Amino acid sequence: MKIFDREQLRKNKSRAFPSFAESAFLYETALDSIQSRLFLKSSYERALFIGMRNLKEAEPIINHGAIKNKIFVDSSSEYLSEFEGQKILIDEELLPFAPGSFDLVVSLLNLHTINLVPEFLAQVSSILKP
Repeated sequence: MKIFDREQLRKNKSRAFPSFAESAFLYETALDSIQSRLFLKSSYERALFIGMRNLKEAEPIINHGAIKNKIFVDSSSEYLSEFEGQKILIDEELLPFAPGSFDLVVSLLNLHTINLVPEFLAQVSSILKP
């Protein structure tokens, strides 16, 4: 069942890009929450960031020394343009990665726009190393 029109969602994200930082208080709160729990391991070889926003508050997570290789994915090229490193334009519902590809996956405030959440979580689980 499709609740969200993925193409319309992509257009809406791109349209909102110029003024995102002005109204990002929920995103900033979520970043604060995850930052305190994120780095339980001392090192992550590969990390996938799904739909991240490059705000000042995200820098401690994105630029943490424990992460060696970073891959950023989003459906909006505008948001990807903000990052340094490997960037892939995708539909966040379809993760094009091999099983066991990542040590860490961060998807902050994206689940509410996913049509099939259990399937998305299964994809995330499969691309994580055991």
